[in-house]
Amino acid sequence: MTWTKLGDEYNEDCFRLSTEAFRLHTEALVYSTGKNLDGRLEKARMLRWAYNIDAATELVDCGFWTDQGDHFQIRAHMAWQPTAEQRLAQSMRNRNNRAKGKTRPVRKPHPADESSDESSDESSDDRDGTGRVGTGRGKTHLREQLEAARNVAECRYCGNELPDPEQRRGYCNRPDCQTEAKVELS
Repeated sequence: MTWTKLGDEYNEDCFRLSTEAFRLHTEALVYSTGKNLDGRLEKARMLRWAYNIDAATELVDCGFWTDQGDHFQIRAHMAWQPTAEQRLAQSMRNRNNRAKGKTRPVRKPHPADESSDESSDESSDDRDGTGRVGTGRGKTHLREQLEAARNVAECRYCGNELPDPEQRRGYCNRPDCQTEAKVELS
C-alpha cells in the first residue's frame, strides 16, 4: 500500500483553487503515488480516475500542473511524495527483511485512532448508485477526447496498459509487477 503525503499547509496552498480543481489535484496526487508515476498523468487515462477533468485547465493556469502535450505533469506538492525509485527500493528492503524472518513492529492502537463505523448503507445523497452526488456535467471537448480510453485494462502496480482488455488479473509482464503479483498472492 502506498501513502500520499499531504502537509499541514496543503489546504492553505490549495485555498485559491475551485472545489473541482482542489478535488482533481488531490485525486491526481493519490493516483500518481499509487501507480508510481512521479506526477506524470497521461491524458488518455484520466477518465478512469478523475471525476472532473475539466478542472485541469485551472490547475495548469495557476501553475500546479504543466501541460506536456500527451500528459500533464504535477508540479505542486510532488516534493512531499517519494519517487517511484524510492518506493521500489523500500519495497525491496521490506521484502528482503521478510525473507530473513524480520517482522514489522506491531504498534498498539491509540484510543483516539479507533473510529466507529456508524455510516448507513443507504445514503440520501447517493442518487445514481455511483457514490457521486449530482447529475454530472455535460461533455466537453477534453472529455470527448478521453472517453475512448475508458475501457482499457491497466496494471494495478505500474498503471501500464494491459495488452488484452480481458486480462483482469491486474498485472503486466514487467518483472517488478510480476514480483508484486506474487507477493499479493502469497
